[in-house]
Amino acid sequence: QNVKDVRFAKGKGLTGSLIDRLTLDESKLKKIADSLAAIAKLPDPVGRVISITRRPNGLTIKKVGVPMGVILIIYESRPNVTADCMALCLKSGNSVILKGGSEALHSNASIYRILNQAAMKKGIPPGAFAFVGKSDRNSVKQFLSLNHFIDLVIPRGGEGLIREVAKVSKIPVIKH
Repeated sequence: QNVKDVRFAKGKGLTGSLIDRLTLDESKLKKIADSLAAIAKLPDPVGRVISITRRPNGLTIKKVGVPMGVILIIYESRPNVTADCMALCLKSGNSVILKGGSEALHSNASIYRILNQAAMKKGIPPGAFAFVGKSDRNSVKQFLSLNHFIDLVIPRGGEGLIREVAKVSKIPVIKH
């Protein structure tokens, strides 16, 4: 599937560096697998006590790590982001909707399918992960208005993407 994406990117006249980021080879697949293993080894953030404050009246207040809910992640054409986002959301107890760039549509869909099937075999409920298989920008605008269903948006990419998401979204946005 990655070959289709690389061919499409070359046909669009993308730069060599963008095509290189998009191209998956054995080395990059190993890096994706290593990243998944590293995320799996991270300590469980859910339920972790972040801080404890004791008020003058004796009341103890604890700040505890909890899942955020449903996270929409919009990202550009880096197939490794699909795997990383799925793993990080699983680790933190969140559900995720993945919307990658059009140049990596086939690669992202394949990675999503493989990891989603593996997660379900391990007992993760269907629907914990979702993948947007459309490459049009109208679907993004529609998602950004679903504040009753999506709790947080994280745009990963260039400044233009981040600015546009922050401008249009009716959902809280975390910018990097």
